[in-house]
Amino acid sequence: MLTPVAPRRSVPISVRVAPAIGGLAARIGKMLGVLSALVGAVALLLAGAANAQTPPPASPSATRPTAPKPVAIDGSPPVGLMERESFEAPLRMTAGTPPVTWSIVAGSLPDGVSLHSRTGLLHGTPTKRGEYRFTVQARDASLATITRAFELSISYKPTSAGASKR
Repeated sequence: MLTPVAPRRSVPISVRVAPAIGGLAARIGKMLGVLSALVGAVALLLAGAANAQTPPPASPSATRPTAPKPVAIDGSPPVGLMERESFEAPLRMTAGTPPVTWSIVAGSLPDGVSLHSRTGLLHGTPTKRGEYRFTVQARDASLATITRAFELSISYKPTSAGASKR
């Protein structure tokens, strides 16, 4: 670390020389004067630099972190669903950057069942029995996506009166 030194006052120097080398001595004197001025200017610059505050280096948090990419969709609809029985199955995206948007990108849900686009809640009351295959997509705030295929099997549920439904 450099320690600034305050500039000193210049002291005139007189040199007596023989007339033959007088011209050379005059040039050397001018050069010494210029050199002295340069040394003073450098000392002032160093003093100013020592007093100036250096900004701290950028911290890692100051740089934009890389968003974690979605890894998986967790959650599943219950097994053994029956028509006219309501259910709820929350789906969650592991990792990723909130908020998440949910959608069905292939296949279809049974009538009476829906996927909430903001919460990922798969819910409803299926009205028809059958096998339903569909693919759910989760898209996070950084537009990263992940998909997962599901299958819902809806079984027949006899009516309370015991009448068969076909």
